[in-house]
Amino acid sequence: MITKRLGSLHLIERGANLFPVYIKPFHHRSEYQSNLSQAATEYLARLDADAPALFYHIVAVLHAPAYRTENAGALKQDWPRIPLPATRERLLASAELGRQIAALLDTETPLPGVTQGKPRPELANIALLTVADSTPLTSAHLKLTAGWGHAGKGGVTMPGKGKTESRPFTEAEQPALGEETLDVYLNAGCSWKNVPRPAWEFTLGGYQVLKKWLSYRELEFLRLASIR
Repeated sequence: MITKRLGSLHLIERGANLFPVYIKPFHHRSEYQSNLSQAATEYLARLDADAPALFYHIVAVLHAPAYRTENAGALKQDWPRIPLPATRERLLASAELGRQIAALLDTETPLPGVTQGKPRPELANIALLTVADSTPLTSAHLKLTAGWGHAGKGGVTMPGKGKTESRPFTEAEQPALGEETLDVYLNAGCSWKNVPRPAWEFTLGGYQVLKKWLSYRELEFLRLASIR
């Protein structure tokens, strides 16, 4: 996770660790300094690069599928080891990828081709709002009544089963995103069509992100919350 604000200890369960790019030492009232070890400081000095470049390089590496596969054992022990590029050019190229990933993870950052403007071609067929009877989409179609969440003890949000249907991608539906897609129903008459299974099953802190998002927006749960 990447955040621009103070992070909660519940951001990641079982004891979150937060690593700021900059810190303000107790003996300084207004000056920030890079949150770097001596070895990291010397490495960046050799490459004439700064702390954000290293930070975003780390973001890129930790999100690389090949890295996660090759270092699965160390990651399970919460002991990631980050390879360091030998040249400034490679470090900055990796950092740029990390910045793109950080922007994707930040819901408040508009991204052209993703959350802003016309979707990129490879994203155009993903999670299409689709009405079952092909009638024009209205606000009524967006009400979540498929059983994604309910109120538990003390009003705590509990996830529900909801409704999904799986089917293979057709040749025209971007097969590079996977061999299977899910239709995720908001209600009986409207669904997100073509949600790739890896996106649907993506978890953070042990929680299935999309399913958790839906559970908090179930219509009946929202009604109960408004009454309280």
